[in-house]
Amino acid sequence: MAKYKLKISGLLLTVLFGCGSGNKTPELRESEPVDRAGLVDSRLDISAINAVRDAEFSPYSALDARRKLTVDTGLITLAQQRAATLIATQAFAEYDYSAIKLDSLLIEPEKDIGEIRYLSEVEHVTVADAVLSWQQQGSRFDISNFDINTKRYITACSDSEPCYNYAQIVTDRASKVGCAADVYEQGPLAGQSVMVCLFDKTFVPRYRAYNMFGLSESEHDAYTNSHNQYRANHYQNKDLYFNEILQLEAQDFADISAKIGLWRHSTGSNEKNPALVDQGEHFLLSGRRSQISGTIDAFYNNELHNLIDGGASGRSECQQDKECGHTPQVAWQETRLVGCAQSFYQDSVDGNKKNNWITVCRYWPRGGDSGTRFACPSQGNNDILEDAPYLALPYTANDILPFTDTLLNKELVLIEHLQSRKNSSNCAINQGPPALMTLDLVNQISGFTMKAYNYYYYYNKDKDTYEGDVRQTSVPLKISNAVYHVNALGQILLTGVTDSFWAATVEMTITILSQRADGSYIVELEYKTDEQGSGKAPGHIPDASGRGIYLME
Repeated sequence: MAKYKLKISGLLLTVLFGCGSGNKTPELRESEPVDRAGLVDSRLDISAINAVRDAEFSPYSALDARRKLTVDTGLITLAQQRAATLIATQAFAEYDYSAIKLDSLLIEPEKDIGEIRYLSEVEHVTVADAVLSWQQQGSRFDISNFDINTKRYITACSDSEPCYNYAQIVTDRASKVGCAADVYEQGPLAGQSVMVCLFDKTFVPRYRAYNMFGLSESEHDAYTNSHNQYRANHYQNKDLYFNEILQLEAQDFADISAKIGLWRHSTGSNEKNPALVDQGEHFLLSGRRSQISGTIDAFYNNELHNLIDGGASGRSECQQDKECGHTPQVAWQETRLVGCAQSFYQDSVDGNKKNNWITVCRYWPRGGDSGTRFACPSQGNNDILEDAPYLALPYTANDILPFTDTLLNKELVLIEHLQSRKNSSNCAINQGPPALMTLDLVNQISGFTMKAYNYYYYYNKDKDTYEGDVRQTSVPLKISNAVYHVNALGQILLTGVTDSFWAATVEMTITILSQRADGSYIVELEYKTDEQGSGKAPGHIPDASGRGIYLME
């Protein structure tokens, strides 16, 4: 259990995390495995797992190379530890996949390990025994079954009949597996045994576990490189990166569109994950399946000359009666991540779409409107927005700089740098008011004041409804009740309460991207608010989120 102390106005506040009760999966601390002779043998052979995958995977898919899993000794060791932990609890529970929450564009590496468990009434359980049970669970649902009411593919029977075990076996994200067994010698399960299999990648419950239209890594690389080739034409734009979550989002909407004959942008939470805000979207219809890199060529070149000056100035303004929205998004300077996918219109849902292919690309952050510049030139030596590196997600320890003890024991000044990107602007960079943050080595924050984003709303009498938008606050907000910790990568993870009208709770991640020659740092600050966290806000008030580049001194 983590404990943090925070000193605020002479009071000492102790915050405890990790407490809870109820019918939950036993906490799995990595215990030392019990060395049981004879358990690591042919009974742990994974042939039965690969047989299930072999029956599910299409030989015509670009993912056919992922059909066979390989055994990983590291996963075996971890499976032994987790099996031993279950034995120590004298209890058994299915693995809880609800812990995988897709509220960001990455799955944290420590959560990206799939796990399935099987409880056997006999002492000498085999992987084949477990797979038979998992396969029987999977037989109660069709991995390709589509619910027309929710416009979602079915990934589980129900909460009471878990099919996640089968979905984990066949997920096309996984390439390695390791299994281990152990025996209950005491307690109510004495004489029974447990089988635990771990996979290097987890099944993601919102999306289809296996998709025959999935793309290979080389195809992802090809269309990402195609984007970057065109981006380089505009003020030496930074490269963007492939993002798997965006690819899953694009595949999801491509499949939905092909299934029910859609030819429009996504709307609603069933067509786009509402937790993943600020996604841009392009799509294209074609009579045959082609490389997506060719689709990017079409996105860019077909509309480039519809821009008022052919894109030379970076202004995203179209000539009269012309369309040019695809070109700016491909080259949008602030876009960092992309994921694309394809699907096939098989049913006669619409005569002009049957037997055609749809390509969908999702971008983050999305491009702006036609009144905004998609590219700006460098603003000289003080242009930290240009100096800030674009990085793939998830970050690694080699990508970023850590918050050291020296930084954690001083007052820091963070100044946000914002660029005017209207078509009529000269791309000048403006500085926001200083955000002051005082840290110390015992996870205390004696003060933190910054400009943040909040939801402004008003009552529209004509429509008899509340309306509003997310905008930056006009005055700095004070973050109170703030505690933080430094994670394994050296980022600061901070939680607190803003002094906004609804006293929203806020979560922040502060990442040091690079250090400048003068000793200052370029940092990225991402945050999201929970307007309902205080229990004071009406239910219709949405959360806000933001990301900014700051100079830290």
